[in-house]
Amino acid sequence: KFSSEELIDVPLFYDLQDLCRTLHCEVPPIVKFRSAFINAGYRISDQHKHPSAIKTDAPDNILWDIMRCWVKTHPVNEKRLETNSVASIILSTEPKFKADFTRASGAFHKKANRFFTNPEPDWGPKSRATGKKRDITQAAAEDE
Repeated sequence: KFSSEELIDVPLFYDLQDLCRTLHCEVPPIVKFRSAFINAGYRISDQHKHPSAIKTDAPDNILWDIMRCWVKTHPVNEKRLETNSVASIILSTEPKFKADFTRASGAFHKKANRFFTNPEPDWGPKSRATGKKRDITQAAAEDE
């Protein structure tokens, strides 16, 4: 999840939790979600700031078709879908694209340290500076 692996030519990102909040559905595992895009032939990367955000060159209709396919396998409770709500309008459309959630080779990252170890012992912030504390009367006497 490094910024060097991020898709530079894609300016916007999608937050997976926000997409699922819109549809009132269960959040898919990030590896399955990434695999759906890779299996469809699109590029996908993480976004450098939000851990659950993705950047992809897939058009919006493919993104929503993938979400619709996820909801078909993990249905939303009907109590959560109100008539004429955004979620019911989006889910009322049949997906034109069948998403394949099988694990793809580029969908996961090797474990890497986000923070590097200290370069040497006792490296880092030291104790705060205290300085000499002088008495106010002594300071005034020295100034005269």
